[in-house]
Amino acid sequence: MTNRSIGEAGEFGRGSQASASTNFYPDTWRYLRFEYRFLDRDLLCFPIIGILSVLLGLALLKVHVALTILVVVIGGLPAILWTIVEGRKLIALKFGRENFKNGLLTAAIVNKTDPVELIHIAALSKGFGKIFYGIRKIPYPLFPESDLAPGKRIPCVSVFLDQKTHSATWHSFHPTPVIFGTQDRIKIGECLKYLETSKDDGDYFEILRTFLRNHEVADDKLTVYVCDDNGNLIETRNAKPEAATSGR
Repeated sequence: MTNRSIGEAGEFGRGSQASASTNFYPDTWRYLRFEYRFLDRDLLCFPIIGILSVLLGLALLKVHVALTILVVVIGGLPAILWTIVEGRKLIALKFGRENFKNGLLTAAIVNKTDPVELIHIAALSKGFGKIFYGIRKIPYPLFPESDLAPGKRIPCVSVFLDQKTHSATWHSFHPTPVIFGTQDRIKIGECLKYLETSKDDGDYFEILRTFLRNHEVADDKLTVYVCDDNGNLIETRNAKPEAATSGR
């Protein structure tokens, strides 16, 4: 397997190949924490409830067996659901790591800092014809950087959603800030440098700036604004159509 540099084409997979990728795998635990919010402290109450229910059930065992079973079942259900949710994140990690390494390098700028909110842009075209771009606004309750200000440029990596009704473009995209996968400032800087200097997919930041000067992006993370290379709005789409299938 050939080692590829940041900004070179990613590996071919699932019927497509990104023209420019990070070409490195994310740090596993960092990626789990920020991309999947693995072991999110906001959800840790569920396993705690389960543990307390078991302890309470044991304490009631000598008093009433049926009551013990009821307490354990009711209290344990949230813990079981939590385990299933967290387990699915671990299963998704295998594909997520590959997507981070071989997805398309895309751009974003900081819109707000409390909470962190980014406005993303990615080329939706499938490699032929005129390039069209998708723009999305996404909030991030958990973000691994505090040195942020509105307008700051953020390198990201994106995977795409397809739909048969759009023959020349991907339907939508799912972006991940590169900082979710690494805290290596050199790698992050190289990703940003590529986005600022390469024009293979057009000038992301200039197109986004032009679009935002003429259009307002609503506070809806599921809306995708499709524009051309002059920042003209073409249409809006739902980011997660029922008929979509994932791809790179």
